[in-house]
Amino acid sequence: MDRCFRFFTPGEPHASGWRRGEGVATQFHFRPEFLHKVAASARVRQEVLEPRPWREVALGEPLEALCRLLMREVETGCRRGTGYFEALSRALSLALVQRLACAQPARQDPRIDHAVRLLEERCREKISIEEVAQAAGLSRRQFFREFRAAMGVSPHAFMVQCRLRHARRLLAMGADNPSLADVAAQSGFSDQTHLTRHFRRAFGQTPGRWNRGHE
Repeated sequence: MDRCFRFFTPGEPHASGWRRGEGVATQFHFRPEFLHKVAASARVRQEVLEPRPWREVALGEPLEALCRLLMREVETGCRRGTGYFEALSRALSLALVQRLACAQPARQDPRIDHAVRLLEERCREKISIEEVAQAAGLSRRQFFREFRAAMGVSPHAFMVQCRLRHARRLLAMGADNPSLADVAAQSGFSDQTHLTRHFRRAFGQTPGRWNRGHE
């Protein structure tokens, strides 16, 4: 089984599955401001941490060794103390930032940049992927291939992520206490059921339950 580190941009909805295999999956959560400080101290360009649904980098050394050390420390109740735990966390984040910098493409296709902005701006509308591909000046097949290579997800999945982000913002605001049907309509989903299905898939809970936990 290939060993890899998947870096998910904070706040981006995602889901993971496990099929026909054995192994260990561990999640490490780093605050964005902490990673930015680490990147600055290592003189790594801040854009390597800019929004992108997810990126995959080979585990290798020293990432694998640091992951194992941090996992072991957590499993034993951080018996070596807070200082040791924080030093390991910083070392792991530094190794990850440096690996991301090495994996960062030299330049992204400006046509894909244009498509990303278009999807972000108009995700709440009934815009088709074909329209976006045409606006980017690419055939449908080229667009799907280039977009997935650049963003790590399909154009449709990215649009759903944009809609989910907007739905979460509406739920978090809560000033006017909008109904889930209203949130769905204002976020580009066809109805409340459509919103709930994607929301549960991305966050593991319904919009209503998520909202109650953030009140």
